[in-house]
Amino acid sequence: MKFLFQDESGDLGFDFSKPKTSRFFVITLLVMDEATKRSGDKIVKDTFRKHANRKSHRDGTLHAFKEKPSVRKYLLRRISEKDVSVYAIVLHKEHVTEQLRDKPDKLYNYMTKKLLKYVCKSNALDTDNNLLIASRRETNRLLNKDFSTYVQSQVSELTPGCFEVRIAYPYEEKCLQAVDCICWSIYRAREHGDDSYEILVRSRIVKILPFLE
Repeated sequence: MKFLFQDESGDLGFDFSKPKTSRFFVITLLVMDEATKRSGDKIVKDTFRKHANRKSHRDGTLHAFKEKPSVRKYLLRRISEKDVSVYAIVLHKEHVTEQLRDKPDKLYNYMTKKLLKYVCKSNALDTDNNLLIASRRETNRLLNKDFSTYVQSQVSELTPGCFEVRIAYPYEEKCLQAVDCICWSIYRAREHGDDSYEILVRSRIVKILPFLE
């Protein structure tokens, strides 16, 4: 069985006059088998136990943008030692048409579909069972029933094996915390020109796709 963990960095707002509006938006997939998932879970737990300040983590979850550099780097180095594959898709938001800017949920779904289509063509999925687990956050309205239904129907046409979609909180699925850190590092390299984190996991990055370019 193959597990695909999905997370995103940046935002899909288009008011660039606001200082916190990002120029880029990134969706990342972390792909692994069942045995590697168990190792990934342990790496995240070890990172939290040995390196994170527990007093500042009330929910027991690592969040890349809040962590110290040493915590991020430890997690990225450890996960890069495992047999995982990373795929990402990057949107330069200035290329988005006015029509799509009013439909962020559709834009999110299109990006996910294009990324998964590439993964399917790369023969990275299992011939029998595959499970996509997307990260749910309290403020993320893009991940809903429509997303699950859309993605599952689209990917089912591209792979002969069973393909399921699940939405979970990062504290429920530890590897979502790993893909959060990886996605953040890819985003940071483009948004801020700092690839010091991405380079730590670059050996596991199979493809970074552009979107709407």
